[in-house]
Amino acid sequence: MVKHLGVVLAGGQSRRFGSPKAFAEIHRKPFYQHSIEAVKPCTEKQVIITSTALKDEFKKYDHDAVVYTDESSFAGKGPLAGIYTAMAREHAEWYVTVPTDVPLIQTRIFEHLLQYADENTQAIVPVAANRLQPLISVYHASVKGVLQENLKNNKQSVRQLLDRIQVKYVTFEEESPFMNINKQEDYRKIKPNHNGGK
Repeated sequence: MVKHLGVVLAGGQSRRFGSPKAFAEIHRKPFYQHSIEAVKPCTEKQVIITSTALKDEFKKYDHDAVVYTDESSFAGKGPLAGIYTAMAREHAEWYVTVPTDVPLIQTRIFEHLLQYADENTQAIVPVAANRLQPLISVYHASVKGVLQENLKNNKQSVRQLLDRIQVKYVTFEEESPFMNINKQEDYRKIKPNHNGGK
């Protein structure tokens, strides 16, 4: 069992974006690679949780992460299903989660969150610009049972999970690392400012 597992949530269908966001590029790297690189320095292993439709796409790229598809019983039930799948497939004490649509995310965000890990905490969730960022968070293994129960009862909201566990909220003044790219318009905004090497 590892202490910290990096979990890249890549199961979204990217309807508003028009194509799978995980493979859009900035700094000549796909978005999902930026997510892996952000969690890699503070985790011992990294996994990508994706849909059956996208699994083969990830095999075309060079990366060290293990690729899993959502547990069949919860497939299509959103990001919580992805987190549960990681917990079901890999044993770890803490699961460091990151979606693939935040290409400006940085390792220091996760390093800061992990400083708050203790035996009385089940989740460490950032709050940036007064907005919760529950997919850019850290979850303890003890969350698995609650997560499974919620999914079985079709409670797919992250808020419904957070209401049932011990959460530590960490405030960040900056917004940029948490910016998620939902539409092509969002992508065009960041590309002119980030078209060089990283």
